[in-house]
Amino acid sequence: DSYKGLVIAINKWDLSKNTPSTRQEAQREINRRVHWAPYVQTRFISALTGQGVEGLLETSLSVYQELGKEIKSGDLNHVLLEATAKHPPPSQGHRPMRIYRGSQTGTYPPTFTIHVNNPSLMHFSYHRYLQNTIRSAFGFRQSLPRLYFKKGSRGSKR
Repeated sequence: DSYKGLVIAINKWDLSKNTPSTRQEAQREINRRVHWAPYVQTRFISALTGQGVEGLLETSLSVYQELGKEIKSGDLNHVLLEATAKHPPPSQGHRPMRIYRGSQTGTYPPTFTIHVNNPSLMHFSYHRYLQNTIRSAFGFRQSLPRLYFKKGSRGSKR
């Protein structure tokens, strides 16, 4: 909920059988328990032997760098245009949801403000669709961008 970077470290891996099937089984269990954050990176480490610790630090740095990624408004608007053309926003009654433009308004976490005709028309499933589209388009593979929807108008300056 706080859009923080997250890396899961499984310690005491030196005590496990450390076979590919054991690792896969452990990863499946982690994915099951952390299903709400499919972007989370997992590292198997041993603090005693130092196994995997270097990889853990590299992964943590990579997540941190991704949280600071900056996206140009033009690129974001192109992705939003393609996303809405591929899957139009839902409407309520006679009031269609319109997306006018978007811009990045922050980093750590990457935060985007998307101007729409009526923010109350934004359904959570479409919010998630746009979030996943932005993640995919801009390589947010280890973090979740935060989206805000703000009332705007078609003629507003970018």
